[in-house]
Amino acid sequence: MELQRILAKDSRTAMDQVNNLYGKDALVVSNKRAKGKTELIVAIDLETDSESVLKDLEVQGECQKLDSISDNLNFDQVMESKIFKTTNDSPSESAKTTLLGSSPKSTNRDIDFAAEDRERLKSREIVDLVKQELTAMRHEFKLSQRLEFWSDTHNVPKEVQPLIDALNRTGMPAPLQSLVSDIASQVDISSDIIGSIADSLAESLSHIEILDEMGGVHIFGGSAGSGKTLSMMKVAHQKANEYGAESLAIISFSDYRFGAWSQSQLLASQAGVDIYRANSLEVLDQLLLELDDRRLILIDTSSIGDTSSFNALIEHLPIAQKHLVLAADASEGSATSYLSEPLKKWDSVIITKLENRTFPWSVISALVNYKVPLSLVSSSSLASEAALSATGAELIKSSLEQLTSSFV
Repeated sequence: MELQRILAKDSRTAMDQVNNLYGKDALVVSNKRAKGKTELIVAIDLETDSESVLKDLEVQGECQKLDSISDNLNFDQVMESKIFKTTNDSPSESAKTTLLGSSPKSTNRDIDFAAEDRERLKSREIVDLVKQELTAMRHEFKLSQRLEFWSDTHNVPKEVQPLIDALNRTGMPAPLQSLVSDIASQVDISSDIIGSIADSLAESLSHIEILDEMGGVHIFGGSAGSGKTLSMMKVAHQKANEYGAESLAIISFSDYRFGAWSQSQLLASQAGVDIYRANSLEVLDQLLLELDDRRLILIDTSSIGDTSSFNALIEHLPIAQKHLVLAADASEGSATSYLSEPLKKWDSVIITKLENRTFPWSVISALVNYKVPLSLVSSSSLASEAALSATGAELIKSSLEQLTSSFV
């Protein structure tokens, strides 16, 4: 896949150039104004270069190299074969020996098979996310073309057009932008347009209060770097102040990330809450039995990319409430991949990193599609600062109000 730059006087001319030069399968990565013109960055799928693009994703270890790649393989097929070595040829005896890490007569094992399995799981997660992102980008490209046609054939009040342009610059997904444009075209310009848009969109977003009378067992899940542990510690701070620290307990379950346990211990000590570690379901059961008198138990997990561990946990504790933590700048593809899994059935979504000039349009779009209720939002990186309960209307209105400088 290769990136190409297109410059044209306006978006329509630029899109015409993309279609003429690269066809309908080209993916628009970015769209912005540059030197008074419209600049498009387009991703082009080059099948012959697919193998080189994937070298950085290859699973560690010496495995049999592909002898050749057929000319009719597409990007997804090359990606699968390159990373997971899916080929019809049988591996040579030497390759099998190398993969095992020893000769048949050797009694020493040089390869940590558990570590190798984790690497393969991580690689599989990367492949799946790449596929989901490419699918979302293709869908977005088609919808963008439809939205451009819609904009040319529907009358949006000129007073509202700067707001629509600002939404486009901040990366609002095409389906959501189309919905906002439709709402804006029907709103009386003398009224509170932002409030009307927020209220209309919020009808598709549900909300749940999880802090009121919070009790029992709660599981926090999220991708690495989403702020999952910090969000859980914010809740621990808030409920420790309300219930008393002795009424709470935190359990870190099967989190082998480097430094994760030390960080959790430090944050828990700041809240004055007891923290425990469970590396198996058996140890977890024993801890839950010993902590039966605690009013609230919060369970922190490793990245939900480790599906086997996380799925085993939620199947083992079906009565526990499950909260998905998503960063405000998460892509729609990643948010969709977590929300669409039927096994997890999240009780709520917590949005983190909602800093100034961060627009959570992709997360909002995913919440609208999958009807998972919003519970908390957080903008601070300090565990002592509370996570706030927020409705969909409040979240959307707060994001739209950041665009008022462009809305004239």
